[in-house]
Amino acid sequence: MLMTLLLNLTLLVALAFVSSLSIHDWPEPRTRRVLTARALVAGACAVLLLALPTDVPGGVQIDTNQVPIALVAMAYGAPWGALAALPVLLARAALLPGTLPVAALSAALVLLVAHAARRWRLRERLPSSAALLLVPLLLFSVDGLSLLLLPDGLHLLARTYLPLLLLNTVGYAATVAVIAERVKVLKVRSRWQAEAHTDALTGLNNRRLFTAHLEALRPGDHLILVDADHFKRVNDVFGHDVGDEVLQGIAQALITSAPPGTRAYRLGGEEFALIVPGRSGAQALKVAQACWAAARTPRVQAGQTLRVTCSVGVADVLPGEAPAATYKRADAALYAAKTAGRDQVVVARAGRHHSVTPEASARTTMIVVPSAPASTQLLWGAVRATLDLMTRDRDLTPDDWGQLLYAAVMSVPGAEAGTLAVREGDMFRIVAQFGTPGEQVGLRYTEHGKIVWHGHEANYRSGRPRVLDRAGVLEAVGRIDASSRERGVAFPEPLRTRLLGVRSSLMLPVTLDGEVTAQFNLESYSSDDAFEEQAVQVALDFGRQASALLGVHRDRARDRERRQELEAIARVTQALRRAVSEPEMHQILAREMLHVMHTEHVAFLAPDGPDLLRSTAILGGYAAHGPVVVPRGRGLAWAALAAGDVLLSPDVQQDARVERASFMGADTLIAAPLTDALGEPLGVLVAARHVGRPFRPLDLTLARAVASAGETAIERTRHLTALRGAHWRTMEVLGELAEARGDEPAGHTARVSRLAGAFAGALHADDGLTQALRYGAALHDLGVLCLPVEARGETRVHPVRGEQVARQLPGVPPLALQVIRHHHERWDGRGTPEGLRGEAIPLAARAFSIVNAYEALTGAGQHTPSQALAALRAQAGAAFDPRLVELFAGVVVPATSAV
Repeated sequence: MLMTLLLNLTLLVALAFVSSLSIHDWPEPRTRRVLTARALVAGACAVLLLALPTDVPGGVQIDTNQVPIALVAMAYGAPWGALAALPVLLARAALLPGTLPVAALSAALVLLVAHAARRWRLRERLPSSAALLLVPLLLFSVDGLSLLLLPDGLHLLARTYLPLLLLNTVGYAATVAVIAERVKVLKVRSRWQAEAHTDALTGLNNRRLFTAHLEALRPGDHLILVDADHFKRVNDVFGHDVGDEVLQGIAQALITSAPPGTRAYRLGGEEFALIVPGRSGAQALKVAQACWAAARTPRVQAGQTLRVTCSVGVADVLPGEAPAATYKRADAALYAAKTAGRDQVVVARAGRHHSVTPEASARTTMIVVPSAPASTQLLWGAVRATLDLMTRDRDLTPDDWGQLLYAAVMSVPGAEAGTLAVREGDMFRIVAQFGTPGEQVGLRYTEHGKIVWHGHEANYRSGRPRVLDRAGVLEAVGRIDASSRERGVAFPEPLRTRLLGVRSSLMLPVTLDGEVTAQFNLESYSSDDAFEEQAVQVALDFGRQASALLGVHRDRARDRERRQELEAIARVTQALRRAVSEPEMHQILAREMLHVMHTEHVAFLAPDGPDLLRSTAILGGYAAHGPVVVPRGRGLAWAALAAGDVLLSPDVQQDARVERASFMGADTLIAAPLTDALGEPLGVLVAARHVGRPFRPLDLTLARAVASAGETAIERTRHLTALRGAHWRTMEVLGELAEARGDEPAGHTARVSRLAGAFAGALHADDGLTQALRYGAALHDLGVLCLPVEARGETRVHPVRGEQVARQLPGVPPLALQVIRHHHERWDGRGTPEGLRGEAIPLAARAFSIVNAYEALTGAGQHTPSQALAALRAQAGAAFDPRLVELFAGVVVPATSAV
């Protein structure tokens, strides 16, 4: 029984999950068609659940077929729940006719309770957690009561009621939870889509959504363009805050004036658009006039009357007309309204003659828009769009690229669709598309392929447009096919498929400082000779605008990149200054590379002998796979060291230079070598991220900056380490010379230095005290070098002379001078040279005097360590600091025990 019970519930949840995948949008459209489909799907699920019953004691079977019916009834109403119950009742009538009356009554009771629960808004009134259990308990409390119709119904009801109620309640709650998760995902997606398609200032749809909806225009629809007149004056006189309020007011006026079903958009700046579906010309004109009148309502601002007028252009969608052509006619009508004095509505009509309708207002004009409007009209909107983009001090976004392409398609006569590609190193990547079939954005191709497509390299590099008819398009595609095969380069299939459908093509290379930096490919799918001489001239004019725009943004981008580079160098340099060892530097460089490059995986590979690179720092996802060892001559890291520059692998799975580890997936890799002044390797920084986020030229520059900072820091550390080593060795030699001139046994200075270092650890000394003990130990008898033989044992003289000499040596810590001067002082004040008492004696000198006495007793083998320690303890409180003596005992006793 338990197994079939679990199978029934599992099947119910699985069916709920599969059914939830059919919900694609939220809020869900509740059309008759959608609700019928939902009810029938629920009915089919109920039939499947009917076929998998669960046995309960007494030979009675129960199932969860009522759960889908109850869900539909609660979500959409009892009538739709009845439709969901119909397949179950039909199945029973065909297979189990004797159970039909009982099943019908049971379904009716559940539907009745669902109807009552909806009317009482039970789910809304209860907390969500309580509703999840109480609603199904109420719904299925009547399920099974229909068994009372049978002769032994009371007996059957007693056996099945509680199991059936429990099974249905659990099943209902689990199903609701599954569907709720799906709805939660859809709500999040809906919110993101709304944000991506909504203008932040006005709340209207934005240009991105307008571009998508424009493609769906059908004959009978109308396009209305609205532009605020002299809007710059509003910003100049009243300020941008007031300007924003005016734009919001215009947006609100458009929303309230337009009839239901009309979609309103803000295209950018002070330009708006409306799409009016399925209206007659007269009705669309009334909509335009109402919007025009509402938008120009006077406003009072700071005691002044602010009147903003609007110019409006209207165009209807003609049979067989491309959406881009409709937009051009509406834009031409708007231009006509502007040039005719503004503050009016102009309607574009196709035909041979001007016509003015008598019912139109005095501010409404009908004009005939020719098939090829003048270039000044076509470029008017493009100039505004380009200037708007030039004022934005940031990187161009996908929306910006789309806006630029859109302006090109709208400007060039005959253009219906197109793509825009920009240079990325030696490749071009499509960054925007309009009206073209398939997904083109993101496709990459070589410049050589585009030169073949253009057909004339010199004209291509000088920025001359090229026009192809249908035959020329097919010929060019054939040339690219042949060239790709010869060069072993793949011709992207989506790109090839799109080009084969083009009937006319105009390619516009955009040059900047003698280099092609972008390419517009404008296309017609309806005419073999869409692009005439005027189109070429307009394209040249637009190309000059685009070149200026790209130049402005290139200069700004270079400034930003330079700032980023300097900030990266400053950040890395600052972080490296805190490092005291090369392994620590490797960790810092890897961490900063991860931050600066926004990568997912970083490793620092350091030389391990002449023929190996071994990872000393791994961050990100690769860290889980442990150390990396790369033999000489293999992998991108060694190749970068050989090249002496940063190397890039766009896709590690396609690059023979990459030593592909098993854990590397679809990654792009960058290797930045670090070498010293002689060209010897210091290491390699390797960074990787998914190929979907390729490294840009700026990333290579930043990698060089990080590597350069690392080279400087590592070399500086090595030089400083060498200098410190040489300096310390000089101090040791001076100490050994003093030892040789004095009465100390051979090796005394070295032994006392080691003991002083160990004692510093027991004292938990800071760096200053530790260095004082080390240097003081090495130079404590330095004064004997300046005294005649008969005066070398004089403890009043040689400490003072030693301090005076040591003060002239560079790099000797000030605390070490105290050790040299006062290491013969006594705790009881009877020492030399100054007779200091107790804690008036510097701590470093007190500590070293104990170390020096111990070594003097044990160094010549006169006393054992235990005897020497006993002698020190005997003098504690007289010659030595008692507390320090006991601490020192803790240092030498373990060592003695170990021996």
